[in-house]
Amino acid sequence: QDTIVTPDIPLDVAPEGLKVYPNPTTDLLIIQTDNYVKLFYDLTNSRGQSLYKGQFVQQILLSIGSEPTGFYFLRITDAKGVQIGTVQKIVKR
Repeated sequence: QDTIVTPDIPLDVAPEGLKVYPNPTTDLLIIQTDNYVKLFYDLTNSRGQSLYKGQFVQQILLSIGSEPTGFYFLRITDAKGVQIGTVQKIVKR
């Protein structure tokens, strides 16, 4: 099998140029990618209940200011359901 190497992607950046910030946050959570590909997000609380779910291309702003302080988990997938990067732990202050 051939191995595809992409040396232009820094190791500290999640796959697909994915960025999630600010973290911790008090209200707005920005999900951003360098690619023009439709991605899907699912933000769950610490009990695994889905709170915010949807799709975006390149960037989306989620307002989570009405949610209680605590830990949340963000999962990003592509159109085939393949997870992009790791599940990200979000801290809401």
